[in-house]
Amino acid sequence: SDSDVIISCEPTLAWVGKIIKEELIRPKERLSYSGVTIAHAFALDREILYRRVIIPALEQGKIIFQERGVITSFVYQPVQIHTPLTELMNIPGNKLALKYAPSLIIICTVEPEYLMPRLEKRPSHDRQIFEHLSFQRKLYHRYKSDWLRELFAKYGSTFAYIDTNPPKTEEDTILAAKKVWEDYLAKL
Repeated sequence: SDSDVIISCEPTLAWVGKIIKEELIRPKERLSYSGVTIAHAFALDREILYRRVIIPALEQGKIIFQERGVITSFVYQPVQIHTPLTELMNIPGNKLALKYAPSLIIICTVEPEYLMPRLEKRPSHDRQIFEHLSFQRKLYHRYKSDWLRELFAKYGSTFAYIDTNPPKTEEDTILAAKKVWEDYLAKL
């Protein structure tokens, strides 16, 4: 309660998010979960996050930075389970997140062929079932789609894209994100 800014991520590191990361989306031979189960788990984790952290923080006038969110579910889940977007939008946690849609959405884009080597450098315990080139190609196009921008524009969100393809560096991305944030604040 003493801070002015909250940084959150999805899936969370607690609650259902911990189960998502450690059990549901980790590649393994012993168990696999349906895409519907995963979609509902993400939405439940999101609902808990919003009710316990995000909504109270917004009510206190705090700034919230989120890594991933409901937008990620709307990009990933239709590819994974071929469920209509309207069904995903009506899952309670997703519906709640849309009610509190982000004011600014920054999407860092990278061609899937450049992304895969980056993902492979991560520790094996961080790897997920979504980390396949064909799946990432579909996500890339969905993140850059008009329908996604138009959907969130209906909820008052502004979009910004940052190209992170080589030869761009991590420092370039940080500077670009700061510029997007500063430009956004200047318009308020």
